[in-house]
Amino acid sequence: MHKHTVEETMLVLEGTVWVQLDTERTTVCANHTVIIPAGTPHAWGNDGHEPAKLLWAFAGPNPFDDSTYLEGDPPKHRVS
Repeated sequence: MHKHTVEETMLVLEGTVWVQLDTERTTVCANHTVIIPAGTPHAWGNDGHEPAKLLWAFAGPNPFDDSTYLEGDPPKHRVS
């Protein structure tokens, strides 16, 4: 679980993922979008056996700089 100071939009291009916003957890399939309001604790993961492909958009320059992790360690990342 983590949160950002800006809104996050997640588009599932391929596969199936689970998404948790606060205490609500749901499954999201390809061609669906999740909008995560700023400050909302959230997490996600692959819910299937096949790889998932996602596209993210953030309302800020670098989402990793403003992330607050509530559980676990931040992932290693590469901004491209």
